[in-house]
Amino acid sequence: GVTTTDDVVWWMREKVLELKLKTWFHPTVDVQRNKKSDLYAFDGKSKYDIIQPGDLVHCDFGISYLTLNTDCQQIAYVLKPNEKQAPLFLKNALKDANKLQNILTGEFRLDKTGNEILSNSLRIAKENGLDPQIYTHPLGTFGHSAGTTIGMWDSQNGVPIKGDVLMKYNTVYAIELNNKSFISEWNKEVRIMLEEAGLFDQNGFKYINGRQKEFLLINYFEKYGLGVCERISKKLGIRTSTFRFLFFYLSIFTLLLGFILYLTFALIFKVKDLIIHRKKTAFDL
Repeated sequence: GVTTTDDVVWWMREKVLELKLKTWFHPTVDVQRNKKSDLYAFDGKSKYDIIQPGDLVHCDFGISYLTLNTDCQQIAYVLKPNEKQAPLFLKNALKDANKLQNILTGEFRLDKTGNEILSNSLRIAKENGLDPQIYTHPLGTFGHSAGTTIGMWDSQNGVPIKGDVLMKYNTVYAIELNNKSFISEWNKEVRIMLEEAGLFDQNGFKYINGRQKEFLLINYFEKYGLGVCERISKKLGIRTSTFRFLFFYLSIFTLLLGFILYLTFALIFKVKDLIIHRKKTAFDL
């Protein structure tokens, strides 16, 4: 591996600037793996690591646009050279985190406090064998906007004042939580951290743009074997799309050139055979 978690963080910041947008917090990228790695902690410290095949890569990212803010966390898996999908034990861990999402949003009710929703959700989740942590907050003109707060990472027994606010219709929340799963194949716990924006109204709760149910797959071979154009274009200081355009037509020209040369030599040999007659020998008699 070459790419670090910090490389990804700053690549994202640069992309945001290119789009003339802003982030309302510094993005976080961290990994978990079948070896020593940093199990994400809310300590504000950089999660520096070199990304390797077989890693779980977690990203926490949010932008500001049209006076509103987003807050999203998703998880990717870096495929090993012989893999086409994430291992089943990691897929099961993601399914458990999705179950926790269902339990939490299933407790949303008009005029219910955040602390009531938190308490009920944690109880139901534990009864179903999960190891949950919930820290959901309202979204809006601020990243943590006005409305009821449903837990905090260091306050799982309820949040004073903010957690006592009643839930109302037409409010948007960042469904932020995690579930820890013990992975026997790794002999350690992994934390599946998810966060998606959702709307609560008279029809109930719904995710604004869906939610993650499958791992984002990072193809190691594609990254380091097929990312040639991008890496060369960066070295040459030209746009990747321009270099790919030139490479595409150069490849076609090379193929056609080889075919044309083949036909040319075939024609030359045919004409030679028609014009130049080989002398007969005693063996031809």
